[in-house]
Amino acid sequence: MIPTQEQLMKFIRSKNFINFSIIAKHFNIKNTTVSDLVKDLEEKKLVDIIDAGGSKMVQVRENKMKKRGQVSVYIILGLVVLITTVLLFSFRNYIFKSQFERELESIEILEEFKPVKNYLDSCVSQVALEGAQILGSQGGYIELPQENVPVNPNAPFSNKLDVFRNNGLEVPYWFYETGNGIQKQQIPTLNEMQDQLAVYINSNLNDCLNNFTAFQGYDFSSFNNIETEIEIRDEEIFVRILSDMEISKDGLTAKFDKFLITVPVPLGKLYDTSLNLFEESSRNNFFEEKTIDMMVLYDEIPLSKTEFSCDIKIWDENQVKTDFKRIVNRNIGAVKTSQTTDYFTLGSVDKDINSNFLYSENWPFYMEVFPSDNGILKGDEIIKKTGALKALSIFLCLNNYHFVYDVKYPILITLNKNNYNFQFAQMIVIDNNQPKENILGTLNPIETVNICDRKATKTRVNTLTVNNNDVVVPLDNVLISFKCLTNTCNIGETSNENGNAVLEENFQQCLNGQIIAEKEGYNKATSTISTNQESQVSLVLEPYYNKEIEIVVVDKSSGATRELRSNEKVLLTFDHLTEDYSEAITYPETKNINLISGDYAITTYLSMNDPGKITIDPETVEKCVKVPKGGLLGLFFDETKCITTTLEGFNLEDVVVGGAVFEYGIDRINLANSDKIIIYTIFDMVPENNDEITLVYEGVSLNADNINFKYPELK
Repeated sequence: MIPTQEQLMKFIRSKNFINFSIIAKHFNIKNTTVSDLVKDLEEKKLVDIIDAGGSKMVQVRENKMKKRGQVSVYIILGLVVLITTVLLFSFRNYIFKSQFERELESIEILEEFKPVKNYLDSCVSQVALEGAQILGSQGGYIELPQENVPVNPNAPFSNKLDVFRNNGLEVPYWFYETGNGIQKQQIPTLNEMQDQLAVYINSNLNDCLNNFTAFQGYDFSSFNNIETEIEIRDEEIFVRILSDMEISKDGLTAKFDKFLITVPVPLGKLYDTSLNLFEESSRNNFFEEKTIDMMVLYDEIPLSKTEFSCDIKIWDENQVKTDFKRIVNRNIGAVKTSQTTDYFTLGSVDKDINSNFLYSENWPFYMEVFPSDNGILKGDEIIKKTGALKALSIFLCLNNYHFVYDVKYPILITLNKNNYNFQFAQMIVIDNNQPKENILGTLNPIETVNICDRKATKTRVNTLTVNNNDVVVPLDNVLISFKCLTNTCNIGETSNENGNAVLEENFQQCLNGQIIAEKEGYNKATSTISTNQESQVSLVLEPYYNKEIEIVVVDKSSGATRELRSNEKVLLTFDHLTEDYSEAITYPETKNINLISGDYAITTYLSMNDPGKITIDPETVEKCVKVPKGGLLGLFFDETKCITTTLEGFNLEDVVVGGAVFEYGIDRINLANSDKIIIYTIFDMVPENNDEITLVYEGVSLNADNINFKYPELK
């Protein structure tokens, strides 16, 4: 069968270079017929006929235009790639720089005003660097979080570590446990650090500028109202200052509405690394486990042992504490961060970051041991000198001891990069020979879906308050938000509707969510609600009553009253017994307080500051305990073993000299109609030794029972 032109061309293309005989054989036709068909293709310029050694060969003819077209496409593609590469390199700085950096490059200043601009930039850099160094040295804080309990030898821990023991440098604990066993964290967020640095720059910039007195002949205006924005990056801090300042000189005026400064400190990087180390140590109780290892491995810390001995061992508890502190100091100092793992390695950090772990023997160390007999730790006989084994005890002595420890001590973790330090403190806690239980959990963020845009269920919120006559009335313009798991969504604001304060909106669907109502001048109100169906809730916001505070000191022994002396101050705390509200002030630094009506637990600590410092002299204390005599005589006689201990002396700048803890109810009508609250606190004594310090501190909780104690008065 004679093939069509398409069939023949397809076969020739498949072979590319083929003789006539193969074509004839494939299609079962004569060679003459093949010759005619191929000749027709040649005339159409589809193939070429080639004479190869007497044989006729046929080959598909190349389309040169098509080939040239393909080459052209490749050339064009190459040019596109080349041009794109050139453009990328030309604009790489713009593409990869932040908005801040592009703003910085766009600022143009007239030559006449460049000295002023350079001076301003220098001051902003200096103040920002000072603030960044404070943030680094104080665990991410410039304004330290306040603590409501004064420090004394019997309650040595506050919410921050006094590094040099002179209030010169205080580093807040990222984790600590209060004296009554409540675990707390105070880890600043990045936004909080940025806000504190912005406030610091706003407050201190003018001190550096010195009202531009260095620039005579210039007129400056409108620089008092500035707004500072901070962005903390891994390796630098971006400072943006917005102002309305204008500068005039020799008829020229320039408006300085924006100052942009980059401070090259790795605050962001060291903060993130600190978070990772804190998370690692908390998750695994790294330091607590190491502390228990110390208790097991070191003979200076008696823990648990059974041994054949007729001598009952005794230890001085104070000496054990001293040895424990020395052991902790050495072992904590050996902790490191490394790319490799060994016993003392806590996590891995970048190679250009140096780390240091420290416990100083001058820092607080709390240790309580059970059993302890008047400061002496002693073992027990397993084979007693009485009963059925009485005779055996003549020949065999078997003694045992097992002590249970509660321990707390601080550590300071410092990271350094490019001569910049970031450090934070944390408290290590051993409870009954076990690591602390992580009640607060870890810092691992839980990835959650933002549900704030998923409003589905209609909910009606009524907001109310209580007036001075104790009557419930509507309260409008209250901000309403809704918290579901880790999401807090702004819902809106209540408004007056037919005499009621109401917000009716679609809420996010949530089981056991929390509606939050807030308004300035009122205590926040909350209510737990499930929004899987339409519902209604009413929230009552208690009004604040701002009252003047006056504190009167009552002598515990005589009942005589007096004003606070110039070297005395009172830490005053109001804790509401039924509402989520507490307030604390230091008097006389602060003389006003916001209160709501109701019942309170009120605590006062009266402390005294002596410019010459309060000196507690060293004491030598002898502690004795009775133990059975060794050997045969132990069947009939005991002996007294004594240990002499020298308690170190120390200086106190502030010491608690009294106070009181009591409950007191303040009804609304009296609170609304009074101007002042008089608080009475007890003066006990100025302690002169360790025992008296303990007596004063423990007496605070009992002073309300004293016959001379007085309850508050409203006037």
